[in-house]
Amino acid sequence: MAERVASIIIAVIATKADVQASEAALRAAIATLRGEVRSDLARTDAGIERMGGRIATMEQRLLVRPGGIAVALTGIALGAMYVVLQYMLDF
Repeated sequence: MAERVASIIIAVIATKADVQASEAALRAAIATLRGEVRSDLARTDAGIERMGGRIATMEQRLLVRPGGIAVALTGIALGAMYVVLQYMLDF
């Protein structure tokens, strides 16, 4: 009976050591994952910042180009009206 108790105690001690080793390995793995997540998050934040800059540039283009076209068309329309009025006044 004493041998059985001793073998159970040894098994428990060995199991405790295995659990502690597994715990240490899991803590290391969690720390590694935490670092990877932080790195991925930093890259994502940088990507979002770059996209914000690109969107601002595109917004500027979308506002300036139609504005330029509107100015050019207004000039053409006014020029055409001037020519028509000059033609009508000459009659």
